[in-house]
Amino acid sequence: MGIIQQLYTAGLGSRLIAVLRPAIDARHVDPELLQRLLDERSRIKAKVAELQDAGRRLDMLINLATHPGKESCPTSLDHAVTRESASA
Repeated sequence: MGIIQQLYTAGLGSRLIAVLRPAIDARHVDPELLQRLLDERSRIKAKVAELQDAGRRLDMLINLATHPGKESCPTSLDHAVTRESASA
């Protein structure tokens, strides 16, 4: 896989990649570009956390569907996820 495809896969947009590519070739990233990369990393990490939360909610739904009657139905999956995380 080429570097541009890897950057797309990492979640970077085409505008940032266009700016980043010459910096990679020059092996120098100026402070402004470095800050953009740090911001992108923070955005991606936040998105990963959101997806992990969604996965835990789905796990709870699957558990409720495959073990009916084991526990009462939660009023919110957020509460169920928190309770599930605490017992793990």
